[in-house]
Amino acid sequence: MWETLPIQRSAGSPHNLIDRDFEYPVSSGVNVSRWKDAPATTKEWATSIWYDEFKVRRNFMSDDDLFIWIPHIATLIAKHGRWIGDSKSFYAVYVSCNFVVPSERGKGLSGQMILSMANEATKIWGPIPFMFELHNVPYGLANVEPFLRFTYIWIPFVDVHVPPRWKPTTLESIKDYPGFHVDSMKGYRAFSYDGQMIVFDPLNDIVYYTDALVLPTFDGFPTSGAWCRFFCPWGSTRIYLHNMYFDPLPSMKHYLLT
Repeated sequence: MWETLPIQRSAGSPHNLIDRDFEYPVSSGVNVSRWKDAPATTKEWATSIWYDEFKVRRNFMSDDDLFIWIPHIATLIAKHGRWIGDSKSFYAVYVSCNFVVPSERGKGLSGQMILSMANEATKIWGPIPFMFELHNVPYGLANVEPFLRFTYIWIPFVDVHVPPRWKPTTLESIKDYPGFHVDSMKGYRAFSYDGQMIVFDPLNDIVYYTDALVLPTFDGFPTSGAWCRFFCPWGSTRIYLHNMYFDPLPSMKHYLLT
């Protein structure tokens, strides 16, 4: 499936679309809807899978995010937002949680979900690049240069009780931080102290920090049961940028991924 898509395999002018008119086929067995419109039982099933398979400890979905699924078999999600780069920025769709139950793998179901998702996404947002977060590189991408390499793990967050220092700051203060910013930041909160920043999602889990060494000093509010997305220098997570030319980004730079 990947071999047929407009993914960068030769030189091109960075930040230009490769194929504005690419047609993505739809598979009848794949469901695509806004998260808010998906059945409640299906959402419960999906979040339990993401907890087990991707160590996701939070409901990171916004109402208007796209949810793609094959009942009892497979999931995928897509979020519209903006990539803020050091030199260039662009709108994109960030795709993750690509899962197929082991007994159904090898049948092309992941490709069916991706193509059906892209068909719906381009109907909504027009010609647009897609950013695929992949923890295991499929055969079709073995020789394709990723846009970004990194890794992270979710760890329990435990603050220490120190004299209050961290102060709430507006989300406007992080609008230029390099990384992927989702359209809806409802419920997100940012705190600053001594030039450092920590960003919490709607469930009070940490999704970004400027320096890991300052994490234990946070004292902005009680964080019992919270999780922190901790970036670390090992692993093989990659982001493949589909339908846009690019220059590869530094491997270990810490990017905001809301």
